[in-house]
Amino acid sequence: MSEKDFNLLMDLFDQKLRQDVSKEEAIRSLVHAGILDSSGNLTKPYEDLAVGTHH
Repeated sequence: MSEKDFNLLMDLFDQKLRQDVSKEEAIRSLVHAGILDSSGNLTKPYEDLAVGTHH
Protein backbone atom coordinates (compact mmCIF):
# COMPACT_ATOMS: atom_id res chain seq x y z
CA MET A 1 0.00 0.00 0.00
CA SER A 2 1.38 3.38 -0.94
CA GLU A 3 1.68 6.24 1.52
CA LYS A 4 -1.02 8.08 -0.45
CA ASP A 5 -3.40 5.10 -0.10
CA PHE A 6 -2.61 4.84 3.60
CA ASN A 7 -3.37 8.53 4.12
CA LEU A 8 -6.65 8.22 2.23
CA LEU A 9 -7.60 5.25 4.38
CA MET A 10 -6.81 7.15 7.57
CA ASP A 11 -8.94 10.05 6.32
CA LEU A 12 -11.82 7.62 5.74
CA PHE A 13 -11.45 6.21 9.27
CA ASP A 14 -11.38 9.74 10.68
CA GLN A 15 -14.54 10.70 8.78
CA LYS A 16 -16.34 7.57 10.03
CA LEU A 17 -15.32 8.31 13.62
CA ARG A 18 -16.71 11.84 13.37
CA GLN A 19 -20.05 10.68 12.00
CA ASP A 20 -22.82 9.66 14.35
CA VAL A 21 -22.93 6.01 13.26
CA SER A 22 -23.13 2.81 15.26
CA LYS A 23 -20.21 0.42 15.47
CA GLU A 24 -22.15 -2.02 13.28
CA GLU A 25 -22.74 0.64 10.60
CA ALA A 26 -19.07 1.61 10.62
CA ILE A 27 -17.98 -2.02 10.25
CA ARG A 28 -20.53 -2.59 7.48
CA SER A 29 -19.13 0.44 5.64
CA LEU A 30 -15.56 -0.88 5.93
CA VAL A 31 -16.69 -4.32 4.70
CA HIS A 32 -18.43 -2.67 1.75
CA ALA A 33 -15.23 -0.74 0.97
CA GLY A 34 -13.25 -4.01 0.97
CA ILE A 35 -11.12 -3.05 3.96
CA LEU A 36 -12.63 -5.66 6.29
CA ASP A 37 -13.97 -9.11 5.45
CA SER A 38 -17.37 -10.35 6.64
CA SER A 39 -15.73 -11.60 9.86
CA GLY A 40 -14.32 -8.15 10.67
CA ASN A 41 -10.73 -8.99 9.76
CA LEU A 42 -8.55 -6.76 7.61
CA THR A 43 -8.43 -7.91 4.00
CA LYS A 44 -5.10 -8.82 2.38
CA PRO A 45 -4.19 -5.33 1.08
CA TYR A 46 -4.70 -3.86 4.57
CA GLU A 47 -3.18 -6.56 6.78
CA ASP A 48 -0.12 -4.39 7.46
CA LEU A 49 -2.36 -1.99 9.39
CA ALA A 50 -3.03 -4.58 12.10
CA VAL A 51 -1.71 -3.51 15.49
CA GLY A 52 1.11 -5.73 16.70
CA THR A 53 1.84 -7.18 13.26
CA HIS A 54 5.51 -7.83 12.70
CA HIS A 55 6.77 -8.59 9.17
